[in-house]
Amino acid sequence: MPINGGLLMFRGSDDKGRTTILILQGNVAQGENNQRVLTPSGLLLFYVADAKTLDIYRLPPGSF
Repeated sequence: MPINGGLLMFRGSDDKGRTTILILQGNVAQGENNQRVLTPSGLLLFYVADAKTLDIYRLPPGSF
């Protein structure tokens, strides 16, 4: 599935809510017959322990 800046290669979750995502990054250009052509530049692999409750730390306002 095309996404901004690359191609989503795989996304899967198990019964415990753990998720794995694999993204092929690169530049997308127009090819022949209006097809999009991806020139790969990187591969990202994400493991998410709990996709419903992300472990994002938020700084209190005025911390900087």
